[in-house]
Amino acid sequence: MAEREEEPTSDESVLILQSIGSPMRLSVLELLQEGGLRYNDLMRKLGLNQKTDAGKFSFHVKKLMRARLIELNPAEKKYQLTKIGDSVLKHVHEMRGELIEEETLPKVRTTKLTIEPFERRKIVESLIREARLEEDEAEDISLEVQDRIYRLKPRYLTAPLIRELVISTLMERGLERFRFKMTRLGMPLYDVGKTLMEVEGERSVDKAGREILVQYVLLELLPRNIADSHMAGELRFNFLADWALRPEEIIHDPSVDMDWFSIVPGSPIRLKMSDGKTDRSTLDRFVSALSRETANSQTILTPEKSKEDREWQEGNLWFSASDGVRVNMMAKLDGRTTEAAISPLNKLLELGKMTPLSNMKASIVASGFKENDFKKLLDSAASAASLGARVLISKKPATVVTYDNLFLKDLYSNAAEYHGLSVLGSAAIHTATVATKVRDSESRFFDRLRGLVQKSKLALEAKADYLAARIEKGKLPICSSERKDRTFLRMDKFVGALIPRDIHEAAMIITGESDPHSKSTLATTEKILNSLRAAMERESTDRILLIPTLTLLPSRSPKQKEGPIGGHITNVNPEDVEGWLEKEMALQRSFVGRSTLWIDLDMSEEGPIQTSLALRNSVDSVVLYARRRMCSECGAIVADNVPVCPYCGSRSFLSRATTDDN
Repeated sequence: MAEREEEPTSDESVLILQSIGSPMRLSVLELLQEGGLRYNDLMRKLGLNQKTDAGKFSFHVKKLMRARLIELNPAEKKYQLTKIGDSVLKHVHEMRGELIEEETLPKVRTTKLTIEPFERRKIVESLIREARLEEDEAEDISLEVQDRIYRLKPRYLTAPLIRELVISTLMERGLERFRFKMTRLGMPLYDVGKTLMEVEGERSVDKAGREILVQYVLLELLPRNIADSHMAGELRFNFLADWALRPEEIIHDPSVDMDWFSIVPGSPIRLKMSDGKTDRSTLDRFVSALSRETANSQTILTPEKSKEDREWQEGNLWFSASDGVRVNMMAKLDGRTTEAAISPLNKLLELGKMTPLSNMKASIVASGFKENDFKKLLDSAASAASLGARVLISKKPATVVTYDNLFLKDLYSNAAEYHGLSVLGSAAIHTATVATKVRDSESRFFDRLRGLVQKSKLALEAKADYLAARIEKGKLPICSSERKDRTFLRMDKFVGALIPRDIHEAAMIITGESDPHSKSTLATTEKILNSLRAAMERESTDRILLIPTLTLLPSRSPKQKEGPIGGHITNVNPEDVEGWLEKEMALQRSFVGRSTLWIDLDMSEEGPIQTSLALRNSVDSVVLYARRRMCSECGAIVADNVPVCPYCGSRSFLSRATTDDN
């Protein structure tokens, strides 16, 4: 057991008080508080001349040693504070602090918009509460911060300034983990002013709030190494501001919605009742309300049977488009005629004459259709897509197709069980960025990819845990509603989407080839896809299911002819892409189990639609789209890239409703 230093006697107490009566000796104690120093180093730090001031300095050192405030370590030949010296110095700081608080320090302008006296104890309480520091260490840091304030003599003292000084002190002491917990979120004054001047109306408040939420997610919710991967551009999480708030997309069935909210007490949506049953016409309000509990969109499993159901579906399209809700109307029409699908597409045509359909998507599973019926469906889809909607037609069976083209199948025994399932979140893995960083080692590249898949799973787990806490507290009213021992939002299983980007480019970096479809590049591309798919299968759990997708959002340049692995056709003639199409579709099938061809109607040189390509056996699904916006003068719906309205000559356009928060 180490020897305990004896308490000073009354005579020694006099020596102590005498020894700290000199500013020089007090400075020596403060220097030694940071660690031991040699005799010459002490003189240098005090600004003394070793020739002319040596005698005077020796007197001060002996005085401190007689008072047992410092001692010499013979092994290191360094002077250091004793326990008594350290205790005395703390008392000096406390006395100085009391004097400072009473006479010198300015009042504090708090974040509560009040002006209050400076209280060092509040720093201590904050360090204990936020950083989980021990009280003794928190006291010590608060004294140093107080001393700095005294020396700096700021004209204004604000809560943010005090926090900055606390963070600086923690950094200087090497307490990085605790400094991180004390970080303050917000925007610089310049950025706030710029936002207010450049962003319209309430969107400026929304932008500022979302910026703070993104900072919170990256600094607190996500583990540090995962946040670093996001900021390094290797792994980019979509809708990051909503990561702590709500799921990305929810799948629901209107018939279940009616049963759910007609029996739940205190339902957040007051639905009109008719003969004791929910009036389906008021479910439009539910679609609008649910949109506030999703970060991106909702997929509605549209009814297939009665004419009444189909009429509700078409009416809902009207409401959702006018209300700016991102909706995917999903219809499964296996083996049926085209009328059930063409009817809502015709309704989209009527809507598109009055408002851009940027938020609208129709997903139609038409497996088993004959070729002539499929052509009719394509023609109607092309007409609707030419007015801004996105239309997906799948020739291959799927139980559910989401807004961003996740094909779900065999997760549950029947379609009704998909009600309340959510796409929890999505992330893009930028393979070319990874390849550039580790171009000297192919094995390191694949290790890095597998690590990014694992990080994605861990990030989704963190989001699921945080979302569960919000659901338990009822912070998402609809999602938190309970019926038959479960909440509206399914909490037993979540879907996470992973989107590899720039795969061809990554393969070319690894192989050193310039042709994306050379034999070696294609082999490497397939190897990348297989590695990612295997990693997703390995990381998936009963709770978090990772699903690969290659076409989250269309974002190809009009001049870009090829992928990467997205199946986008822009300004390419069919004869130019025959070989390309076969290779791309085969790669897609190897990765996601099906192939999807994207056709930008504005960029197709052949005409409104490349039917010959869409009908090929290698194509399992086709997505038709065209970007549209509205002239603010005459209300005409025109192409997104048209600088002048061709009808009235105006250059003023309403912004497209769709905004990509990625």
